[in-house]
Amino acid sequence: MIENWELRVWSPAGPGPRIIPRDESYIRATGLRMQLTPEQDCREATFDAKGAGLQLKPLDCVQIVYGGTPLFYGELRDGGNVRDVHGHRHVLRSAALALKEVTLSPGFKTPQQPAHLTVRTILQDVIASGQLGSPSVIGYDAALCPDLGFDCRAVVDAAQQTAYALLERIAQDGAGYGVSVRFGVRPDRKFFCLPAQITTREIQEAELASVTWKPPVTEEPVTAVLWHVAKSNDGRWVTHLSVSPEAALYRQRVKSVALNEGVDVWITANDAHYAASTGTRVDVFKYIPESDEIEITHDLNATDSLRDGVGFEDRTIAGARVYLAGGEYASEVSLTVTANAQRLVFHNEHGFVGDEPVGETGRKYLGRQDTWAGLQVDGKDVTTVLSSSPHVFTGAFGTAKLTLNLAARPEPADYWTANLWLREVRAERVDTALLDKMAHYHYKTPHPEPADLELRTFIPPAQLPKYVTLGTYQSIVDGWEYRMSAQRGMTLACLTGQAEDPAALAQAELIKARDGQAVITAITAGGT
Repeated sequence: MIENWELRVWSPAGPGPRIIPRDESYIRATGLRMQLTPEQDCREATFDAKGAGLQLKPLDCVQIVYGGTPLFYGELRDGGNVRDVHGHRHVLRSAALALKEVTLSPGFKTPQQPAHLTVRTILQDVIASGQLGSPSVIGYDAALCPDLGFDCRAVVDAAQQTAYALLERIAQDGAGYGVSVRFGVRPDRKFFCLPAQITTREIQEAELASVTWKPPVTEEPVTAVLWHVAKSNDGRWVTHLSVSPEAALYRQRVKSVALNEGVDVWITANDAHYAASTGTRVDVFKYIPESDEIEITHDLNATDSLRDGVGFEDRTIAGARVYLAGGEYASEVSLTVTANAQRLVFHNEHGFVGDEPVGETGRKYLGRQDTWAGLQVDGKDVTTVLSSSPHVFTGAFGTAKLTLNLAARPEPADYWTANLWLREVRAERVDTALLDKMAHYHYKTPHPEPADLELRTFIPPAQLPKYVTLGTYQSIVDGWEYRMSAQRGMTLACLTGQAEDPAALAQAELIKARDGQAVITAITAGGT
């Protein structure tokens, strides 16, 4: 019989803990397993117990403590019928899954800053909201969210998405910087977010209770990822194919992945240039009544580059005084952007300044101006935008001609001051290097030597390594599993060759059910 362990239970709303001693646990002979990642995220624990004796209810938060050391903490997601007297399967799953069920506060935003500061703000927000119970069933410690080594993009408005979704986006950003970010909830009930564990342990033969070499299984091999980045204006997808080096051995085996909304993989096309249009009409001009002359106020240089990604923000065209006499005229800016790009971002603004002495007739028509942006891509008209809000055209192009027009149709008047701003023009392309790094989370190739290495040695969760060696055998660890057995005592299994779930990053596929011939045999506390 296993001595010196207990269950601690918190209600979904937070109050607790209720202590269930070992000899009152009613856990049946089918046994108990607890699986963790090397970073200490509690994946899943399973055991059979009499519901009427154990008195666990659905979504209770349960901590399993052995010898005073917490080994597992999770929510009861399967099982928990308090009237059951025959025994049924109870399944505890990572408390981090609760972060998929809580939303960020309305208007939640953060500046561009080191990623760990955004992570901390996310946890503080959902805990303060009370959505995780009062007191919170997930603890927070700033020390467990250390510097991740990269900056997080600004969150302008989280739009009340879930905390988990935003954490996943940060983890994807980390992949682009070569940082494998892991997050979850540890056995001590505290949330963590940190770079993946990299420690190694050399297993000695004397530590082994058993070694089981598993058959390699690759049901869904992936050696290439086809990214669906965004829909172009003509309805087709902008895509990119990332290919693993293992494709040379296993062929290209493609998985299609659509990027989550809000994941920004666009960068400035560094070879983009713009040039001013030429013709009989000047692009931007100012009428000077005193001299009766027209002065060009902005002369675009055909060799200027958009590589700074700022475009015209420092070249604002303002105060262009437009002369109108007995007819229609306009102030116009026309650009041709040449680039091997997949997206064009532009932002224009316009307006009249009404404090000039234009007379009553002129003032009457100040509101009758039209502003439009016409866009030609590779010589073909594709859109006309009657708006001064930012506009994005998506679709591969070699050249794009953008024409902005400020037109007025007054009856006879003298002049007024008109402002025409071209705030920004930016040609962009997909950051393929970023996508190639992110694809590593999705690649799945056969592990040639998967194993279940069961140790007699007890290793506390805080010391679980990511890599193991056993003689000439070496492997990354996919999970550690604490096993309690009345016959074998406490053992610890090292599981290798089982791929992680890429959609959850730090979460893994659920533990598969074991039959009665499994290594675990019994825990007999509280009856059979």
